[in-house]
Amino acid sequence: MNNELITANGLANTNMAMMKMENESIQSHAMAKPRDIKAIKDDIKEQIDHYPAFAEKMVYARPVGIDQKTGKQKIARGLSIRAAEALAEAYGFNRIRCEADDIDDDKVRITATFTDLQRGRIWQDVGIVSKNYKSRYGKMERFDDHRFYSLVLKSEMSKRVREVILRCISAGLKEELRQLAEQYMAKMLSGEGVSKIVDRFAELNVDIPKLESYVGRPIGNGWTDDDRVTLLSTYNAIKDGVTTVKEVFGAKKEVEEGGTSLEQALKQHIPEAEPVKA
Repeated sequence: MNNELITANGLANTNMAMMKMENESIQSHAMAKPRDIKAIKDDIKEQIDHYPAFAEKMVYARPVGIDQKTGKQKIARGLSIRAAEALAEAYGFNRIRCEADDIDDDKVRITATFTDLQRGRIWQDVGIVSKNYKSRYGKMERFDDHRFYSLVLKSEMSKRVREVILRCISAGLKEELRQLAEQYMAKMLSGEGVSKIVDRFAELNVDIPKLESYVGRPIGNGWTDDDRVTLLSTYNAIKDGVTTVKEVFGAKKEVEEGGTSLEQALKQHIPEAEPVKA
């Protein structure tokens, strides 16, 4: 028993010493090569230009309440988990850690840490995740271990990692990249892009009337660039676990057989042309 304890302590000390040496090595390189914000921006822009699938996933959106003045849904946008990961890589000279520790049989503590080895700045974010949840009927249920550890916990860890990365990134750089990504998303979603959005939400059992209600505009009147970016960003948020279908659109509802199709929705809001008089 004592020998096992000594071995464990020795291994821990060795790992700490190696990590310290690694950090010191990275810091020395960082001092010799100052961070170039323009190069970081160009790196991300190049990825956006060459990888359309990446550009589509850079921004997320989620509802944050009702505007008391207008009565309309307020929607917040931000850089997604994928964008944060790309930023951390382009930023360079940093270390990211995320650990999960069981508190008891019902709760797990998540600790995410971003260390900027060039500036000597550390940001940490801690949260508690419960293995219990309230069902759609208001009854408390419990995730089975496989779903909790493979899906729920991983999703929460990703959100904490995104938080600590973005906290340490220049505010100006984040805003510039968000606008750049949104411009690219709007361009990609023109024309047949509307059909792509509708199809993706159909996979989540969200029909066209719900999408129209969410953006506050009928599809036949022409969704704007901002509407399309909002919808795709919301889809990203749902897929990344930032929000849920229920939180965005209310109770999940199966799409009825023979429900409103894209073609039907467009026709409902486009008046027929009057015959030309002789």
